[in-house]
Parts: sequence; C-alpha cells; structure tokens
Amino acid sequence: MKIFFIVSIPFLNFLQIFSSAVIFITILPLIQLFLFFHTLGGNPKGLKLGIVDDEIIRYSECEKDSFVTTYSHDNTCDMNLISCRFLMEITDNVAEKVFYTSFDDAYVDAKRGKLIGIIYFDANFTESLNEVRYSPDDAGEQTKKNSLIKIYLDQTDLQLTYFIQRKLYTI
Repeated sequence: MKIFFIVSIPFLNFLQIFSSAVIFITILPLIQLFLFFHTLGGNPKGLKLGIVDDEIIRYSECEKDSFVTTYSHDNTCDMNLISCRFLMEITDNVAEKVFYTSFDDAYVDAKRGKLIGIIYFDANFTESLNEVRYSPDDAGEQTKKNSLIKIYLDQTDLQLTYFIQRKLYTI
C-alpha cells in the first residue's frame, strides 16, 4: 500500500502539471490570437499616396465620365492616357490620392511623413507602353523605362508598405 502512494502521488503531480501545460501551450495562445485579431484589425485608413503624372496636364481630365482610354478600330486598339485608367482604379479604400506637379515636391512630402509612397508616370508613358507592347524587340532601353509605372513606397512601416503593395498589385 505504501508503494502505491509513493507511485501515485508523483503520477498525479505529473498529470496536474501536464494538464495545466496543455492549457498554457495550446488554448491560451488561441484565445490571445482570437482577441487580438478581433480587436485590432481591418484595413488601415487615412493613407496618402502621392501621384506625379507627367503625361497629363490637369487631373480633372481623368475624372470625366466620358473619358475613354482605349479606342478599337481596324482590328487594332489605340490607347490614350493609360495612366488615368490606372489612377481611376486606385480608390480611397487603398489610399487617398494627392496630386503633385513635380516629383521633387512629392519626394519632400514623403520624407516628411505626409505620404506613404509616390507613383510616377513619365511624360510619354502611353506611347512608350504602346511601342513596347507592339514591338518589344525594337523598343529602346529608354522607351522600356518610360513604359514602367514607378512606385516608391516608404519602408519605415513594413505592414503599411505590404498592404499598399498588395493592393496596387491587384489593380
């Protein structure tokens, strides 16, 4: 009988420690995750994205309902101000657009922390994009560079950077 108590008391202590360890190792972290994601979550609001579009003169041209960016004729497709089409896809759910006339002004505001990033379109973006699309082998290096949308994001807050990056990739 004495041996039974000697063996059973450590066994009961082991069961008690193991059951409390299971609670702390598995159940408590699950509760913490649930509470964290239900109290802190959702998409960030109030982000500002600087837009520098050297292709257009007035940004109000892009906002007209009658604005058409592609024309089809003779089994071909002509593009007009494709940068406007991209800008129209950026909604306030992604970021608030702040328009600038020069890259330097937008860069200064980004350095001051007023902007999460800058999107830049070259002056001949649509023409370069057409040339690269129709004859990529004949397009020069500068034409290929001008056909790119240049996006500069602030890397100080990586969560916001990844959020904006993910949203811009889906456009």
